[in-house]
Amino acid sequence: MLLNSDYWQQGAQDAKVFSKTILTNTIKDEDKYQIGLTKIFLRAGMLAYLESRRLDRLNALATVIQKNYKRTMQRRKYLKMRAAAIRIQTWWRGIAARKLVLSIKKDAAVRRIQNAARMFIQRSRFLAVHDAVSKFQAGGYLFDAYYLS
Repeated sequence: MLLNSDYWQQGAQDAKVFSKTILTNTIKDEDKYQIGLTKIFLRAGMLAYLESRRLDRLNALATVIQKNYKRTMQRRKYLKMRAAAIRIQTWWRGIAARKLVLSIKKDAAVRRIQNAARMFIQRSRFLAVHDAVSKFQAGGYLFDAYYLS
């Protein structure tokens, strides 16, 4: 914990070398400790210092774990909310598209009705004129007018 993981492979082979590496990287003053054949001797307060460093490192690692856990939970929550928002937007766009299609159909129906009404009026006028012209050309009006007067 007090040493970077790059040094761990070396420490797996020789515990004494690994202990010395930890002490030299943690305690800068070599007068504060001494390495014997089977023990490490520390000056007063050095054990508490090492324990406090170890505890600080553990707290830092716990903070990293908590941070990553919270990040993961918040990301999941965000993705759920995003998926829900996309579903709502899709639903609402569908409603808007159906309204648009309905208005287009209504406009087309109105145009067809207007077209049929205009066509009927124009055809009625045309047929009235056509019948009058046909009767006039057949001489019916002249004949009736000549004998009625």
